[in-house]
Amino acid sequence: MRVAVRRGIIYVQAPRVLHGALAEVPGSFWNNEYQCYEMPDNPLTRNELRMLDVLPGEEGHPDEVPGAKTRPWAHQVAAYWHARRLLEAGIGAMLAMEMGTGKSKVAVDLICTLPMVSRVLILCPKSVVPVWGVQFERHSSREYTVTALSNGSVRQRAELVAALRKGAGSSGGITAVVVNYDAFWRPGLLKELVAFAPDMLVCDESHRLQAPGGKASRSAATLAKKIRYRLALTGTPMSSGPMALYGQYRVIAPEVFGTSFSQFRYRYAIMGGFENKQVLGVRDEAAFSRKFHSVAFVAKADDVLDLPPAVDVRVSVSLSASAMKVYQEMDEEFVADVGEGLVTASNGLTRILRLMQITSGHVCTEDGTEVEVDRSKREALADLIDGMGGEPVAVFCLFRKDLQVVREVAAAAGLPYCEVSGSENTLSAWRGGVIGVQIQSGSEGIDLTLARYAVYYSLNHSLFKYEQSRARIRRPGQTRPVTYYSLVAEGTVDEDIYLALERKQNVVEAVIAAAKGGRAWTKRNATRQCLKNG
Repeated sequence: MRVAVRRGIIYVQAPRVLHGALAEVPGSFWNNEYQCYEMPDNPLTRNELRMLDVLPGEEGHPDEVPGAKTRPWAHQVAAYWHARRLLEAGIGAMLAMEMGTGKSKVAVDLICTLPMVSRVLILCPKSVVPVWGVQFERHSSREYTVTALSNGSVRQRAELVAALRKGAGSSGGITAVVVNYDAFWRPGLLKELVAFAPDMLVCDESHRLQAPGGKASRSAATLAKKIRYRLALTGTPMSSGPMALYGQYRVIAPEVFGTSFSQFRYRYAIMGGFENKQVLGVRDEAAFSRKFHSVAFVAKADDVLDLPPAVDVRVSVSLSASAMKVYQEMDEEFVADVGEGLVTASNGLTRILRLMQITSGHVCTEDGTEVEVDRSKREALADLIDGMGGEPVAVFCLFRKDLQVVREVAAAAGLPYCEVSGSENTLSAWRGGVIGVQIQSGSEGIDLTLARYAVYYSLNHSLFKYEQSRARIRRPGQTRPVTYYSLVAEGTVDEDIYLALERKQNVVEAVIAAAKGGRAWTKRNATRQCLKNG
């Protein structure tokens, strides 16, 4: 092995066994005259060569963040320098740091200290938009203005960006625009964001950009080409599997995995399943891992944080005989008669949702009528809250009707109620009592450490969303042991979902497999027992 560095070029002569890996280093080519590989000398190249043991160990870094307003943890210092070296070389970086490990602070420190940064565009989920103002207030060492574009029409938001553009950076401070993923790509707004000419792009919860054909992912990739610094933040870079990396890396560092999803999938995906369209695994895991880590800094919460312990408690509830009859009809016939009308399911996945609604105690008929079929979970929630002695509690729900039940239970207990959902966000007013959280809306970017108790009224069928929601409570700022209560209806789909989440399995696949593999006997016996007991 021979390695030389001259005038910004790295020359590598290596055993033939390494030639394939060296050929895949971005910018690498074979010099036939000198019988070696040549590649640009930059942090991306050096990271890959270190993982190939061509260069020695990890590169050292200063033990502090220059000019940081708040003191960083050791892993935040390492993350800062990892990202800064890449960004200054014109290469994007990813902070693949789990929730609570402080990736937002690292991002603000980078914004404040990178050369020539005055205009910043931050893309994130809608529920996270308000959080960035708090992060700048807490960590920014420079003057700043943060404009949140989460409300108003697309035209109104575009006009606001146009007004900001005229004065951005004139005072020497930072002008940050924060906009949600569902809106930034709209034609009128995207045009103004391009004209805003950001110096830096931050993609918070960047796994939202994983769909290669999605409008948000494609628009972000186009927008990023014009931006000097590109940073992705996510605690779950591969939330839906390894193919999720392509859309994110296309935005921040297209040189790593390229700009053709079909070529990326052909290179790394092991395909199979129905019509050979299912990703079964990763081909050449070592190469895939090198590519991922070449720009990503990874931090696991359990490795870098000293968090209080957590306890999981399964609270079993028994549906009434009438509710189990409706449940069994839906499970076996895809249709159930609830008196006020029929409840139907068009396919297997819809059936699972209908079954989950029934276990929560409510269904919606074909004509749109909401019908209560059971009160078991309502009563179990009331008992839990009564036994918590007035402690703040977060109740996670899947369905809108569940949130209404939580609101009513809180009122009956004489406790104040706040909510984070697609239609309401009163988190800032939460000082105690009960907060109902719709998992789809409140699993990312919010802080629920006021509570040490959490109740899952209905279990989400997304392992990713479930783990995200748990980390809203057990994260830095939480000083007390955390208890998670899950309401599980016996002999129903709830049991399969709870078990799949506990084992960190794909929930939908596990539920379907259970339905095919014998759980029906358990359900029939549970139903018969309920009917027998009246």
